[in-house]
Amino acid sequence: MTTGELIDGARALADEDLLDPSRHPWLHGRTLWLQIVVRGFWHPTGHIADYYLGHGQPDRAVALQSHALATARYLGAPEQAAGMAAYGLACAQAAGGLADAAVHTLVCAIGLNPDLRVNADRDRDLASLRDSGRLAAILRCA
Repeated sequence: MTTGELIDGARALADEDLLDPSRHPWLHGRTLWLQIVVRGFWHPTGHIADYYLGHGQPDRAVALQSHALATARYLGAPEQAAGMAAYGLACAQAAGGLADAAVHTLVCAIGLNPDLRVNADRDRDLASLRDSGRLAAILRCA
């Protein structure tokens, strides 16, 4: 019932409420539509991917995060948000043993959202890249 009410409430909003970042000062310049997508889809997707990784199903985690990135691109998400989706994919790839793919995806993610460099340096999912020295090389060049 609550989810349905939330969806109905979002549908009732004017386009300006969803698209104009100045309408909601508490979002600090971010649009409401993007927050709905992030909180309602990308954030839970990350938790589900973590579940798959923790239960020996890295292929499912990578597939799920690939779909999240494709959704970000399909929605025309701002670069910062698309970078976050790419970062989630890079983490799943690295944790799943796909180091070369993770390096490529992480470089793209940081290119879209440079703020991710701080997370990358300490993220446990990127431990394989950190241990091999590849993460340090990415962070120096990105």
